[in-house]
Amino acid sequence: MTVNHMNHSRVRYAVYPLLGQRAVGVFSALFAAAVCWAGVLHAQQPAEPVHATLKGWEEYARITILDRSGSFFGRLAEQGILQRFGHRELDAEYDLDLVSFSPSLEEEYRWYASDDGVRFWTGSINHLHLVQNAQFKALVPLSGTWVAGAQIYHQRTLQARRSLVQLTLAHDLRPQRLRIFFSGTLKDDKPDTDLEAGVVASGSRGSAVLAVGALDPFNDFITQTLGVSYLTDSIVDYTAHPFSGRLSFELSLSPDLRLEAYALAVTPSSVKVSLSGDSAAGFVQDERYGYAAGLLEWTPNAGTAVGLLASWVRSRIARSPGSGGKPQDDFELTESETRWGLYAIHRFSSRWSAEGWVSRVIRPDKRIYREPGAGADARYRDRAWSGRLSGTYQARSGFRGELGLDFVARGIPDPGAVPDRAFLADNNYRLRFDLGWRFGSRALFVVGSNVDLDKDNGTAIGTFDGGHGRFAFYW
Repeated sequence: MTVNHMNHSRVRYAVYPLLGQRAVGVFSALFAAAVCWAGVLHAQQPAEPVHATLKGWEEYARITILDRSGSFFGRLAEQGILQRFGHRELDAEYDLDLVSFSPSLEEEYRWYASDDGVRFWTGSINHLHLVQNAQFKALVPLSGTWVAGAQIYHQRTLQARRSLVQLTLAHDLRPQRLRIFFSGTLKDDKPDTDLEAGVVASGSRGSAVLAVGALDPFNDFITQTLGVSYLTDSIVDYTAHPFSGRLSFELSLSPDLRLEAYALAVTPSSVKVSLSGDSAAGFVQDERYGYAAGLLEWTPNAGTAVGLLASWVRSRIARSPGSGGKPQDDFELTESETRWGLYAIHRFSSRWSAEGWVSRVIRPDKRIYREPGAGADARYRDRAWSGRLSGTYQARSGFRGELGLDFVARGIPDPGAVPDRAFLADNNYRLRFDLGWRFGSRALFVVGSNVDLDKDNGTAIGTFDGGHGRFAFYW
C-alpha cells in the first residue's frame, strides 16, 4: 500500500489528472453504452431483476449526523462533521481502497431488499490497519400488527469509530398500505441517544417515508438536571436544539423506469461547551446539516439496469470562543460533497455478468478564521472521477470469480494552496481479483487482492496493492 508522499512536480499535477479524467470518462461512457445496447438486444432473464440503490449512501449520511460522537475525531472536533481529510494516515489511495472494498451494486441492492441479515467487508489501507464495516439487521413480528426491528452499525475507518444500535417499533394501521414507526439509537454515552417517529405509505407503484426526529433529546436533562461535570472534561448544553425532518420515496414511473429520492434537513442548532466546568474557557458552536439524493433507473429487461444518480451533502459549524477561550476557536468550517454519475448492470447468461459505475465527485472544504493571527484560512476543492468496472463468473456449483478495474483520477486546480493535501492529486488505478463462493441466495463469501497500475510512491506497475474480503448472510 502507499504512504503519504509530498514531492510532486506541477507538470505532473497539470497533465496526469487531465489525461486520467478524460480516459476514465470516455472508457466508462463506452462501457455503459455497450451494456445498455447488449441489454436491449439479448439479456439473460434472471430469477430476480437486477437493480442498484442509493439507500446505502442515504443511510450512511443519516448516521453521520445521528452519531456525531462516533466520528473519528469525536462530537466536538474542529475537523467538523464530515471529517474527510484530517486523519494522519490518509494517503492518495484511501478513496480508491474504499471503492475496491465495497460490495457490488447488486450486493448492495440485495442487502436493502432484505429484512434480516448480517454482512461485513474489510480491506488493508496500510501495513498495519484495516478498515472495517459491518451491519446486522432483524425484523421480528410481534402480536397482531406490531413488529420490532434492530440494526447494528459497526465502522472502523479513517472517518468513524462507530458501534451504534438502533431499535424500531412499528404498527400497521393498514396492512401493506400504511405503517407508523418509532425508533431510537442507543449509545454508551447517554446524551447521544436520538429519537425518530414517522410513517411509511405503500402502494402498487412504490412507497414513501416521512419522519421527524430529535437529536440528543436527553442531553440537557442529563448534563443540567442530573449533572455530570465531574465525569467529563467538556459539558455540552444546547441553546437551540436540533430537530430533523426527512422524506424518501421509491416510485415506479413506468414498467421499466424507477425513481428513488431522499432528503434530510436538520434545524439550525447551537451548543455551549464548557471545558472542565469553566464556561469562560469553552466555546459556542452553531451547526447545520442536510443532504439530498436521487436515482433514476431504466430496466429494458430483467437482466439489464442502467441508471443516473446524484447526491449532495453539506455541513457547517461556526465556533466562537468564550471570554477565556482560545483564539483558534473563532472560525467557520463548511464542508460539502456533490456527486453525480451513471451505472450499468447486465447479465449475459446464468454464469456471466458485468457491472460498472463512474461518478464525478466535488468536495469543497473551506475554513475561515475570524480572529487575526489565529490560523491560516484554507479553501480546498477536491475534484475527482471515480469508478469501478467488473466482470463476474458465477458457476452453478457456487464458485464465483471476478475481475475488475477500479480508479480514482483527481484534479486539484492549485495543489499549492493547501500543501499538506497536495499528494491527493495523484491518479490511482488498479486491477482487482476476487474469488468466492455463493450459497444460493443465503450467503456469499469473497476474498480478493489488488494489482497496482500506477507508479505511485515509486512502485512498479504490477505490484501487489493490498487485499480485502467480505461476506453476507440472510435468513
